[in-house]
Amino acid sequence: MYYEPDRPRRRKPARARRRKGCLPFFLRLLIVAVLIVAAISYINGVSLDRLLRRDRLDALSANPALPANRTNILLLGVDRANSAGSRSDSMIVVSVGIGGDVRMVSLMRDTQVSIPGHGQGKLNAAYHYGGADLALRTVNEAFALNAIRYVTIDFAGFADLIDAIGGIELTVSQAERDAMNANAREKYKLRSYGANTHLTGAQALRYARLRKLDSDYRRTARQRQVLNAVLVKMRTCLNPLTWVSFLRSFRSVTKTNLTDAEIASLGLRVLLNGSAKHGRLPAEGTYESGTFSGVWMIRPDLAANRELARQYLYGG
Repeated sequence: MYYEPDRPRRRKPARARRRKGCLPFFLRLLIVAVLIVAAISYINGVSLDRLLRRDRLDALSANPALPANRTNILLLGVDRANSAGSRSDSMIVVSVGIGGDVRMVSLMRDTQVSIPGHGQGKLNAAYHYGGADLALRTVNEAFALNAIRYVTIDFAGFADLIDAIGGIELTVSQAERDAMNANAREKYKLRSYGANTHLTGAQALRYARLRKLDSDYRRTARQRQVLNAVLVKMRTCLNPLTWVSFLRSFRSVTKTNLTDAEIASLGLRVLLNGSAKHGRLPAEGTYESGTFSGVWMIRPDLAANRELARQYLYGG
């Protein structure tokens, strides 16, 4: 009987070993390339109207009279994304144009609106009654918008998402820093303030939730500043691995009806454009606030705010 003689196992060349070690990096680059290809195909002609059936657009009360050159997404910040009965603590319409310009409009959570099937109530109660779909429908009917996409994120996910890109840089006042540090655990305290202050995910969350320092109106402005800082960080980051980390984290910490192609398309457009505008509804001079029937609310002039919403999102 013949037996192959034992031979010492040959050691692979150093170059081969290095190539194997680099494989995960090239796989990540391949993922980015695939997302870019998907984005280009989406930009070249797939519209939201064709992605959703007409009856769903009607169910969400999307305004057909608005131009089709922007994608309007309702961003919902909630206490616990997977918990039934949560109210949306923050609501921002994030609008992305064909060229990638971003416009963000905060919607005051205490705004009195008509919630389909539930009568008059605060805007943030729509999510409590019927989740993201009812929130979309309520916002569309109140402000004559056409938002058919949503992203829901809770507080923990918000912090994780910012940590995935290594934190953000913001201008923080001394008063804001002191308010953030009040009752904060030592490891979460902010040590500095001023321009280009670095914030971790947990610190950015505390910043975005500051309200007692001034008002809920100012709080919504801080939330938009945080989102803008995320955009700035992503646009100035040249490391594809950071983009991959962000996309992976985005998928794990959010609930959304955006498709992968839409995420890739919108992300690519935004990264290639440097402009962002901010607004808030109801706008100053178009509402009254106070206690009505024992409940503190903001009563808007809806006709005026519908026109302002159109100007904010579609004006020059």
